[in-house]
Amino acid sequence: MSEELEYQEEQKRPAFLTVLVVLSFISIGISLISGIFGLISGKQSDEVMLDQSVQMAEARSELRKAGLESWTGIYDQIEAMGQQANDSFYLAAFLGMIVSLIGFYGVFMMMKGKKIGFHVYIIYSLLSMGIIYVYISPANVPTILTIVSAIFSGLFIFLYSRNLHWMNK
Repeated sequence: MSEELEYQEEQKRPAFLTVLVVLSFISIGISLISGIFGLISGKQSDEVMLDQSVQMAEARSELRKAGLESWTGIYDQIEAMGQQANDSFYLAAFLGMIVSLIGFYGVFMMMKGKKIGFHVYIIYSLLSMGIIYVYISPANVPTILTIVSAIFSGLFIFLYSRNLHWMNK
């Protein structure tokens, strides 16, 4: 009887893993939904891109007035990144959805207790950090964006690794 009870406890998914899975599904779900809506709405028009460029110029002007000249370079990069992303809109949307599906599969497999899901999740994390460089010049990607992405990816990989003992297949 006690062996049966130990087996049942061993098979129960850890609560911490459940929390991580829910957070991951929310994040990946938002990415997929925004990708679908993005594909439906299509590329930004030239007028919209011009409006955004004007808004960025105004923001840079405000930063200069506030004495934050060093931040204007990031705004320049963000503006150039937005333009390149719009120019490669369908490629970016397609790749983003593929990467999100890979992440979904990895998280789903971990939820089922399979270690392969952890390895797929690592691939997803690396792809999600690096896929932007396929359609955007590295000079136009703000370093802070890469750093924040690496920190979150590394954190989730680490947190999922704390549950590898439960994953047995």
